[in-house]
Amino acid sequence: MNTTSSADIIIVGAGAAGLMAAMDLSRQYKVLILEARPVPGGRIRTFYNADMPGHIEQGAEFVHGNLPLTLSLLRQAGLQYTAVEGGIFHVKDGQWQQSEEMIEGWDELIDKMKKEEAGSTMLTFLQKHYAAPAHAALRGYITRFAEGFDLADINRVSVRSLLDEWQHEMDANFRVDRGYMSLIRFIEAECLKLGCTILYDTPVKLIEWASGGVKAYKDPGTIYGAKKILVTIPLGLLQSREAVDAIRFVPAIDAYLDAAQRMGFGSVIKFVFRFTRAFWRDHHSSAGFMISEEKVPTWWTQNGDDSLLTGWLGGPSADEWINASEEQLLSMALHSLCGIFQLTYAEIHSMLTEWHVYNWARDEWADGGYSYTTPDSEEALKLFRQPPGGVVFFAGEAFYEGDSPGTVEAALVSGRDIARALNGSA
Repeated sequence: MNTTSSADIIIVGAGAAGLMAAMDLSRQYKVLILEARPVPGGRIRTFYNADMPGHIEQGAEFVHGNLPLTLSLLRQAGLQYTAVEGGIFHVKDGQWQQSEEMIEGWDELIDKMKKEEAGSTMLTFLQKHYAAPAHAALRGYITRFAEGFDLADINRVSVRSLLDEWQHEMDANFRVDRGYMSLIRFIEAECLKLGCTILYDTPVKLIEWASGGVKAYKDPGTIYGAKKILVTIPLGLLQSREAVDAIRFVPAIDAYLDAAQRMGFGSVIKFVFRFTRAFWRDHHSSAGFMISEEKVPTWWTQNGDDSLLTGWLGGPSADEWINASEEQLLSMALHSLCGIFQLTYAEIHSMLTEWHVYNWARDEWADGGYSYTTPDSEEALKLFRQPPGGVVFFAGEAFYEGDSPGTVEAALVSGRDIARALNGSA
């Protein structure tokens, strides 16, 4: 049996939350990170192609506002970031309309959301205030926006949480010039400098815990021991407790896994296409984001790279395509572009030189995109703040409680905060 020497703290996952926690904890403790993937980052994944300009963000892409921890780390790392350029255009039947408001009646909608009682879902809110046939277009838009931006099911998502996030999203957005992975590599390097050990290609299959310590198993013959363990896997993996690759806990922590089910976690499919020319500039030179009613409804451009166009399909609409092949998804996305730009399939396809489809719900170690808040999330999070046996802790963007849910900032803050809780207790 191959049993490693014990650490003070094991961290499961080398995503943003796990690395952030490790950077803080490694100053005081012997920390071991066990990561299932061959590289760090989790749902942050930047693709660099030496033969092409720039890079492609397969997962997280934006810094959503003036987020203090993310921007502080970027400055500490000496990494530049740039404000997102371009206007937001609503496209329907070939007509492009730019508006300062997200949609006509947006301000009135926000005012009503402010007055809505806690515990309401977006569906109950829309049925209460916007059930009339005259509001059909607004209901459709809000549903698509909640699904697309928040990956949320309107049957489950909290109105209050959407209000907080949508108001915050009105701030400026940024991109990391060298890609989000450059920040991940910086934090990884800091962890290693502080003596943290990181083992890649090391999925944890079983966690045995007791008040005196924990054991993490990669397999029956590979065991890692510690005083405490911090689990930073995506919420979707906690919700998939019956999956072959799900972590098994002994003793069972069914109350916690049941609580995870009451929280929200959405799917997303991301498309990145490279074309011979920026045909979207034919419609408007300042096109930044294009929002439509097509099957892939949302598309955006890149600062300084007029050859790339990114598509986004999120929430329950993405769930419908989880098992589709990449060729089926490519066809759907290109047909969506046909509708937006009033071009034939042959015309769009003839300009396509490179394409990537990232179906995050099919990703073995993500099982989806990111979390959203339900009316039951608050109670669920209260339970997770009480670690089983005082030794099994949880962190990640799904366990963040602040104004920027579902973001890299949320993951970083969660990792930092749990490290503070663990400091002095390990």
